[in-house]
Amino acid sequence: MDILETTLVGGVVGAVYGVMGYIKNHSISEPSDFDWSKFLPTVILTALAGLVIGSTGKLPDDPMIAGYLTAFGTIGIDRAVETFIKMIFK
Repeated sequence: MDILETTLVGGVVGAVYGVMGYIKNHSISEPSDFDWSKFLPTVILTALAGLVIGSTGKLPDDPMIAGYLTAFGTIGIDRAVETFIKMIFK
C-alpha cells in the first residue's frame, strides 16, 4: 500500500475504533441515552489518530491509537474538539 491508501485505511480504522469504544464504554438502553456531544468527539479523535498513524505508512492497532489519544489529551486537542461539538449542538 502507498501512503495515501494507508492514510485512508488508518482514518477508517480509527473511526471504527472510536465507535466500538464508545459502544463498549457507554450502556445505551434507550435512544435518549445516546449523547452526540460525547460520541462525535470520540469518533473524530480516533479517526484523527488513525490518519496520523496511517500517514506514517503503518496500519493502526489498539496500542498505537491509545497512545495517540493520550497524546491528544495531554496537549488539549480532545477538549478543543469536545468544546467545538458542544457549541454546534447548543
